[in-house]
Amino acid sequence: EIESRIVIEKPAYRPVNQDVFAVCATGLLRRKRLDISYKSRRDTEGLANRLLSPQRLTYYKNTWYLDAWCHRRDALRRFSIDAIEHLELLDEAAIEVPVEELNTIFRAGYGIFSGQDVAWAKLRFTPYQAKWIATEKWHVEQRGHFEAGGSYILEFPFASSTELVMDILRYGPNVEVISPLELRDAVIERLRNAVSQYG
Repeated sequence: EIESRIVIEKPAYRPVNQDVFAVCATGLLRRKRLDISYKSRRDTEGLANRLLSPQRLTYYKNTWYLDAWCHRRDALRRFSIDAIEHLELLDEAAIEVPVEELNTIFRAGYGIFSGQDVAWAKLRFTPYQAKWIATEKWHVEQRGHFEAGGSYILEFPFASSTELVMDILRYGPNVEVISPLELRDAVIERLRNAVSQYG
């Protein structure tokens, strides 16, 4: 009866290999390093090997990510678990990264893309869309207010425009990027490219 009355939909999710997830979680909780083979979606040259000290698991928009210290890059990185092809749990202890540093890298800007160099997005939503946007949480540091005509101004930090541009495009004519100019230009370029697909 409960299953027929409560439905949880997960549109456009990327399935995760349960064995891979289990090893990631084990390494995280036991504070052990992981040796992984990873297929980056930005890299067309095949698998990359990484030695990681896992720091935390993040579930974001129906996808699991492993936040880890990458010993090859000597920096914090975020790995999509569904892109891990092979991994091994090592007996070597993982290094510890303070939570404050994790948050500085992974939670400073909008969305799943990380970075310390943030800019502030300023968006204007039409009066039609404003009533929904005013109740949404886009970022923990966001600011927003209604304008006299009923439009809604939303401002928040972002480190990468990749995901943000996609989310802005969902609102079509009901949103305008006010600033920064680079973000506005990125949205315009994506719109022009989309229109060109249809002649």
